[in-house]
Amino acid sequence: MKSTSTYKRKLSASRRARKAGHYAEALAMVDQLLADWPGSACLHVMRAELIQLLPDKGGPTLSDAIDTLRAAVDLDDRSPEALLEQGHYQFAVEDDAKGAAKTFSKAVDRGKRLLIGALLGHAAALEELGRRAESFDALAAARWLQSSNGATHGGGEEQQLLNQWESLLGVE
Repeated sequence: MKSTSTYKRKLSASRRARKAGHYAEALAMVDQLLADWPGSACLHVMRAELIQLLPDKGGPTLSDAIDTLRAAVDLDDRSPEALLEQGHYQFAVEDDAKGAAKTFSKAVDRGKRLLIGALLGHAAALEELGRRAESFDALAAARWLQSSNGATHGGGEEQQLLNQWESLLGVE
């Protein structure tokens, strides 16, 4: 593996090339990064996106794009990003609404879990800063996300949320 400064520099260069519409150049940079960082789900997602932006002249195919997205999901099955891109691919390229709906559902579930965790942390930090109203709003948003038609999913987040509510409300 190379240094993280090299990674960041090449990643920035790839993003600039993509923004300028130089998709083949950006893809070549991402492929170089993948050679050094093969376990990066983020790079796999970027590669798949770039493949889809390339003209249909040689190079990687759309089949390579979905294989790359599947690899990204395998590398980081807790992240919604690769699933989101895979769902878009299934819906737009494969015209598979049923498969896309299932994939998007998984992405939503993982995204909700991440957002709930962020809201709980945000609420705790705001409470410590004495910003009770904002903390309450963050907890309310977390609770809303946690529920699904009035039923909770359970798990450690639910107890943490309850504890933070009680603390905020001064319940012993």
